[in-house]
Amino acid sequence: MRRIEAQPAPEPGHDPAEAGPDPELSLALDQLGDEDREVLRLWAWEQFEPREIAPVLDISVNAATLRLSRAKKRLAKAMAGQSAPSSGHRQVEGTQESR
Repeated sequence: MRRIEAQPAPEPGHDPAEAGPDPELSLALDQLGDEDREVLRLWAWEQFEPREIAPVLDISVNAATLRLSRAKKRLAKAMAGQSAPSSGHRQVEGTQESR
């Protein structure tokens, strides 16, 4: 059985949120546009619902919901693109790679 060791106490004045997300997430977020990053941060970090995001971005609740949905899909695609293992096959010009 593996023993779990206690983590050292954080330094006074240290904010864990300032440590930043994991490197893969940071890379994926960097691939997104400013609007996508903004709506995702309001939703994920601030825990805002679309009805709370809407007035912050000066858009309708419907637009906030749609923007959040699209941003989540783009983030998932960016994350999947980073971690997709190479199959060892190369695409030959004039052919399509199957997945």
